[in-house]
Amino acid sequence: MKKRLLFAFLASASALVAQPTFNSQDIFSVGTNYNKSDVNPASLNSLTGANSTWDYGDLVSTGSTNEVAEAITNQLGSESFQASSFVIINVVGNDSIFRYFSTTPSGFTLDGHS
Repeated sequence: MKKRLLFAFLASASALVAQPTFNSQDIFSVGTNYNKSDVNPASLNSLTGANSTWDYGDLVSTGSTNEVAEAITNQLGSESFQASSFVIINVVGNDSIFRYFSTTPSGFTLDGHS
C-alpha cells in the first residue's frame, strides 16, 4: 500500500512541474500582425532543459520588424507548400523570404521557405 501511495504522490508531483503545452488555439492564424525582435545570440541564457529558468532581461536587441501571417494563395513557392496554413513574408534588403507554416490541433511546424 505504501508503494502505491508513493507512486501516486510522485506521479501527481511530476504533473505540477510539467512543461507547458501549446495547442492550435495558442498559435496565430492568417491576418495576425505581430512584432518580431532579433537578438544577439551571445546574450541568450544557455541553460535549457527541465526546471531551467529563462531570463530575458539581458537580451540585446539588434532590430525588430512587424510581420503578418498571410494566406498562401498565389505566394512565391506556394505550389511546394500547399498543405501549409499560412506564410510569413520577411523582406531583407531587396529580397523577400517566404516562410511557410502549418498548424494542427497538437502542433506548429515550419514547412519550409522559398
